[in-house]
Amino acid sequence: MGRTTNLRTSLIMAVFLMAMACTAAGDVIYVDDDASLGGNGQNWATPYRYLQDALTAAVSGDEIRVAEGIYKPDEDSANPNGTGSRTATFQLKNGVVITGGYAGFGEPAPNARDIEVYETVLSGDLLGNDGPDFANNGENSYHVVTGGGTDDTAVLDGFTITGGNANGPRNYYHDVGGGMNNVGSSPTVTDCTFSGNYAVFGGGMFIRGSRPALTNCTFSGNSANGGGGMFNWNCGPTLTDCTFSDNSANSSGGGMYNFISDPNLVNCTFNDNLAVEGGGMCNEGGSPTVTNSTFSNNSAEWGGGGMYNTGSNPTMTNSTFSNNSSDRGGGMYNSWDSSSTLTNSTFSNNSADNGGGMFNWDSDHTLTNCTFSGNSASEFGGGMYNLWESSPTVTNCTFIGNSAESGGGMHN
Repeated sequence: MGRTTNLRTSLIMAVFLMAMACTAAGDVIYVDDDASLGGNGQNWATPYRYLQDALTAAVSGDEIRVAEGIYKPDEDSANPNGTGSRTATFQLKNGVVITGGYAGFGEPAPNARDIEVYETVLSGDLLGNDGPDFANNGENSYHVVTGGGTDDTAVLDGFTITGGNANGPRNYYHDVGGGMNNVGSSPTVTDCTFSGNYAVFGGGMFIRGSRPALTNCTFSGNSANGGGGMFNWNCGPTLTDCTFSDNSANSSGGGMYNFISDPNLVNCTFNDNLAVEGGGMCNEGGSPTVTNSTFSNNSAEWGGGGMYNTGSNPTMTNSTFSNNSSDRGGGMYNSWDSSSTLTNSTFSNNSADNGGGMFNWDSDHTLTNCTFSGNSASEFGGGMYNLWESSPTVTNCTFIGNSAESGGGMHN
């Protein structure tokens, strides 16, 4: 009798645990902007038409699958023509995975997924009238997507985020993060493109006080006063296989601006970005870590075509600076007690008035197994220019084919 009771109890517990596992798996919610109004989101035959409806319905454990199309944050089933509210945003949720790039409603294989073929766009262009160079964007959403205090269980995967215009009041953070605003938020962002967004700070993305993880993301054609592609403030995001191209800043950090931040970058590319200081990246305080990354064809009007460091201590390994240009430090500019550590890195074909490859001012650095080749300066230090108590430690480094009016390889 006791054995039978124990067996029955074990079976009941097994069934209970299986039910709990199924419940934890959550539901799949479907969205397609080609669908008719009135869908319940339960399958591709009856999807929600608006992403906001799916986000309202979703709870932790759910996945939202979004078909190709254009989705605006001010639209839902109650407001099919949009509200016009610039504060409208796609708010992420903990435990909810949002994936784009599906063929969707009416297609022979609706679950077929290809983020390039079936591009899924989250757009802050509420009137659909944006022009080149951010023309007609005055009515656009302040932030297309908002992290809103989420953790790494909030996932955004496979979207193009565009048309954000964070030019609003600072006291509401409406001047930061046109594409995505992450204040105290650490979501997981994968295979997303941030393009054509504007902000006072952080055109593509703004991060403060958090550690989001980004993988295979692209930031292109974004603009801001600081941090055209991304602005990081007192935070430590991890970026893997990400690209920053053709972003611009009116002041610092065309591709990325790091203020007292410690981002970790692996296999990242910065090319064709533009700023006054730090065409590719600007670091003010903090200790960024950069590995296997490339800075090429970036330009800065005043200093640091590839990278600008002031009071910052970056660690760089197996990275390359090539064809960058600036007035000071074509490849890299260092000042005010910056202390870079560079290992197995290359500076080639960078150009500047002073310090074609690197310009150091009141900064000490440690360089090991690095190569400076083909860099040029119209005045001093084709490879490296050291000024005002700068005393770098250089070990097993090569200076070859650099040119300048004075100090082709290194000028002290």
